[in-house]
Amino acid sequence: ALATQLAIAVLVVACPCALGLATPTAITVGSGRGAKAGILFRGGDVIEVAAQLQTVVFDKTGTLTLGRPLLKRVERSAAAAAIDESTLLQWAASLEQHTRHPLAHALLQAAQSRNLPLLEVMDGATHAGDGVRGTIAGAEARLAAGAWCGLAGAGQPSAGQPGGSR
Repeated sequence: ALATQLAIAVLVVACPCALGLATPTAITVGSGRGAKAGILFRGGDVIEVAAQLQTVVFDKTGTLTLGRPLLKRVERSAAAAAIDESTLLQWAASLEQHTRHPLAHALLQAAQSRNLPLLEVMDGATHAGDGVRGTIAGAEARLAAGAWCGLAGAGQPSAGQPGGSR
């Protein structure tokens, strides 16, 4: 009976200590292994919350996987359907050659890997929050997200036509 009583006393006293030591040790080991894999946590509470995650969403630029954006594919809008992919990439890279936009490097790298020479851009300008524009081979070219590209003005030729926007 005395042995059982002492064993129970040891377990009651030792278990909180074991938990008190095991939890910080597990968090330290988990944080260290995550850091070696390139995953950083702000603290142990974040690791506890991460254990309950069911969905993780990553950005499309590749900055989480490579540390820099990388062009994966070129998609043409209906207005640019008549323009071949190489020409579209060449014009986009030419417009971006003097900008500091994070995606500009990805376009320039893709054009370089395909041996596409950059074209001379006249009257090039960056419009913060909208995109870039310039004149290439006598045609106005704009590179931006959606709506701003359509602001070229009524009566202007559409993309792919001489003198039109790309």
